[in-house]
Amino acid sequence: MKFWIQNEVILSKVSLHLVTPKTKGLYPPGLLYQVASNFSLTDLNFIMDSNFVPSPTLYPILKKDSTFNIIESLSPKYHVFVIPAFKSLSVAIEDDYPSDENSSFEGPSSQEQEEEESHSELPQNKEELKQAFEQKTVTILGEKDPTQTFTNVHRWFEGNNLYYTRWGRSYEPFIIFNKTTTSSPRFRLEATTSSSVREMFALESSLRGHRFVVLGEAYLIQIRESSELEIEDYWKYIDWVGEVEQELRYKYRCPHNKKFCNQAPEDERIEPL
Repeated sequence: MKFWIQNEVILSKVSLHLVTPKTKGLYPPGLLYQVASNFSLTDLNFIMDSNFVPSPTLYPILKKDSTFNIIESLSPKYHVFVIPAFKSLSVAIEDDYPSDENSSFEGPSSQEQEEEESHSELPQNKEELKQAFEQKTVTILGEKDPTQTFTNVHRWFEGNNLYYTRWGRSYEPFIIFNKTTTSSPRFRLEATTSSSVREMFALESSLRGHRFVVLGEAYLIQIRESSELEIEDYWKYIDWVGEVEQELRYKYRCPHNKKFCNQAPEDERIEPL
């Protein structure tokens, strides 16, 4: 109750939904993503995991006329917008939430205070982020794997212009999309990790002909590691990804040897930004 009273203004703009899985085990991220999208009050959606922190200027940047006009006009026309993701190497928060389902949760905890203090240590703008990257206190999320490679953040650091990038295998971008367009895919409810939800959403967006636009100033920083899959679960995950990709490629008539299908109507293609 104390937490609610102290944050009443913020929470008045928040829609809370309780999602319970049908079986015990990992929480259902695909279902959570879909519930969040279904009940959002806006057509434009951006879904971020709880172990990430957005740049302090994220919302003002997205609402800036020049940026917002592009997002609003192109999102119904086979475009999604990528926000680059980084990982903090100097700030790491450990979970101290109750692990026992019978334990009670009493609102603000020492972890919350720790997170609030740690956020002030994070880069506050793109210039500070670049300095932190050069000083190796921040790195590209998925630097050693392709999860964010196609965002091409080295190009992103060079300026604030928006640019197109391609989808590639294992790409897990954080994207803004228009949920009302018929071309927007739904989240895979059977996905067992947030990463797999993003990966399959990006894959289906690509197969449907969406173009990926990287935004020039906004960014996210991971402050907590995601839970790693056990080796047995990892191989199950790999098999599942392969099966879903095969299903989607068959659905959209896009064989593996044709990596980019670009099925959006030609009259809805926009010249490079």
